[in-house]
Amino acid sequence: AALVLAAVIAAVVAFRRLLARRLGRVWHDFAAAYTVIAARGKRRFVITLALTAVQWTCRYSATALLLSSLGAPVPIALVFLLQWAVFAAALVVPTPGGMVGAEAAFYVAYAPFIPPHILPAAVAGWRLLTFYGPLGLAALGFAILQYRWHRSPPPEPTPAL
Repeated sequence: AALVLAAVIAAVVAFRRLLARRLGRVWHDFAAAYTVIAARGKRRFVITLALTAVQWTCRYSATALLLSSLGAPVPIALVFLLQWAVFAAALVVPTPGGMVGAEAAFYVAYAPFIPPHILPAAVAGWRLLTFYGPLGLAALGFAILQYRWHRSPPPEPTPAL
């Protein structure tokens, strides 16, 4: 552990100018975006923030409802915390959708809180509710939109005056 800490400190010292320059750029971009939002986009920002909060709450609550329906009620605050950890772990896995890594992260994170005989069904249901279900609905919506777009007649050209 001490060796890892020493390596991190050495990397920070070695790259401190690069880090400072990049963080300065990030701060500048953040301040510029904040200024634009404050001047012209407060309503859109609040609406977007509210919709995002609803979406993430629904996504995390699906797991709590799944576990409760399987007979393994886990406190909702713990589910939200574990979901955050599982989704963060899935981002590290270099496969599409975090395949296998996401399921393994869910299994490891929830194993202490869910009875072993329910855990495989919980993993499968979780993946269906949080990834394959939304993916399938999006694909269906895309197919419907494509069908409607290709089926509609092209607009008539307007005569030149």
